[in-house]
Amino acid sequence: MANKEHLALLKQGVEIWNQWRNEHESIVPDLSGVDLSGADLSGVNLSGADLSGADLTGAILGKTIFSGATLSGANLSGLDLTMTEFILADLTKANLSGVDLRGANLSGADLSEANLSGAKLIGADPNEANLSGFHLRPEFRLRLTRISPEPFNTSLLDEIISTTRKPVVVFTEMTVLDQVQFSAYYPREAQTNTRYSFLLYAHTKEAFEQVADDVEKFRDELGNKVPPPKTAKQTTQIRLDTPITIVPESEQIEFDPPSLTKKWGGEWTRFGFDFKPTQAMSGDTLFIRASVQVATVEVAHINCAVEVIEEKRNSPSDMGEAESPLEEAKLNSNTFSLYQTIFISYSRKDKEVVKVYKLVQEAVGNIAFKDTDSIRAGEDWRSALALAIDQADIFQLFWSDNSAGSPNVRDEWEYTLKYKCPENRCVGFIRPVCWNDPIKPSPPEELGHLHFKYVPLDELVAS
Repeated sequence: MANKEHLALLKQGVEIWNQWRNEHESIVPDLSGVDLSGADLSGVNLSGADLSGADLTGAILGKTIFSGATLSGANLSGLDLTMTEFILADLTKANLSGVDLRGANLSGADLSEANLSGAKLIGADPNEANLSGFHLRPEFRLRLTRISPEPFNTSLLDEIISTTRKPVVVFTEMTVLDQVQFSAYYPREAQTNTRYSFLLYAHTKEAFEQVADDVEKFRDELGNKVPPPKTAKQTTQIRLDTPITIVPESEQIEFDPPSLTKKWGGEWTRFGFDFKPTQAMSGDTLFIRASVQVATVEVAHINCAVEVIEEKRNSPSDMGEAESPLEEAKLNSNTFSLYQTIFISYSRKDKEVVKVYKLVQEAVGNIAFKDTDSIRAGEDWRSALALAIDQADIFQLFWSDNSAGSPNVRDEWEYTLKYKCPENRCVGFIRPVCWNDPIKPSPPEELGHLHFKYVPLDELVAS
C-alpha cells in the first residue's frame, strides 16, 4: 500500500518533490500500486522508489530517473521512455509492451518475465541486464553481443518468433563491454645511467598470449630479459573506445611520458614509458605506483619495486632467480589492487560531484559506499560508517571548503587514522582528491603527509 504522504508530495510538482528527495535521501518513497496514469512526471527523481504494481500508462516521463527503482508488475505500456535511466531497476513482470526504449540505460536492470512485445530498443544499453525468459537461439545470442553495421537477418527473426512465440528484444546497436585486466612488465633490477622501459598492458584474458609475444620486442629495454608480469586476478568491464589513462607515479624518478591515454580498442592495448636511474640512486629501491584511470577516476593500481645497482652483478638474480626467498617475495609478489569497496567521505553540499564519481566507480564494477545510499533505514549510522571504513579497500576523501568544515567528515578520517591503519598513517588507503587548483583550503596537519590529487570533477558535473 502506498504512503499517502509520499503521494501527496508527488502531486505538488517536480520542484517540491525533488527538493524533498534531496533533503531526505535516506527515505525510500513508497508509491506501490498508485494510479499515475496521465501524470506529468517530467524530471521527477524516482530513483530507488517503490513503484511496484503502479499504473503509469499515458504518463509524461521526460528525463524521469528510475535508477534503482522497484517497478515489478508496473504498467508502462506504450510510454515514450527514450533516454530514460533504469540503472539497476527492478522491472520484473512489468508491462513494457509498445514502449520506446531507444537510448535508454538499462544497465543492471532486471527484465525477467517482462512483457516487451512491440517495444523499440534500438540503441538501448542493456549491460548486465537480466533478460531471462527470452528464449533466443544460441546463434542469435551471439549476434546480439557484437556491434555490426550489417542488418540483422530478418528471416532468422521470423523463425525465432514463429517457433518460440516469445517477445523478441533486438539491440541492433548494443554496447559491448570487455572484461579487461592489466599486466605490468618492468625490470626488477636496473643499472644507473641506463634507460629502461616500463610497459603496462590492458588486455582480455584471451589475448594474454598476444601480449606475451608483443613484449618480446622490448627484451633489451627490459634488461635483456622479459620478467614475469604483475597480472590482475580480477577483471573490470570497459567499453570499446573508452579512454584509459595510465600514470606511473614515483617520488624518486620521472617517467617519459609522465602519463599516457589511449582508447580501449579490444583485445589488448600497450602503454609504454621510459625511465633512467641516476648515479645518486645506486643502491636504492625505486617504488613505482602505476595508476589506472577511467574518466579521470582511478579504478586500480599496480605497485612495483625496482632495485638500482651501480653495475651489473653476477648473481642468481641474473639467472632469473632471486638471491633469497624474501627478495623474491618482495620483487615478484602480485601487488595489483583492483578496488572492490570504496568508502566515500564527503560533505553533502558536494553531492553532485560525488554522484559523478560514484557512477563511474559502479560502471566499472566497484562498490562505492555512500552513506545516504548504503545505510539501511533504522540502522545505527555511526556504527555502519565505522564498519564500512573497516571493510573498505580505499577511503576516498573529497576535499573542499564544505568537507573541511564538516564535523562528520573529520570524524571519519580521524577514525581511519587512529583505528584502520595507524602503522603507516593510512598512506595509500586514504586517497584525497580536490577540484580546486591550487588546493584549498589547506589540509590539516594530520593529513599533511598525504598527496591531495587535483581532479576536475566539477567539469564533469558541468558537462
